[in-house]
Amino acid sequence: MEKVKEYYKQAKVELDKVIFPTKDQTKTAYISVV
Repeated sequence: MEKVKEYYKQAKVELDKVIFPTKDQTKTAYISVV
């Protein structure tokens, strides 16, 4: 569970870099974290 929380936290940081994330950018952010 802890690793999942870390992934979400890092993904959120990635998403925060993009003001209006598109679905494509969201997917890319999650993939780059994993």
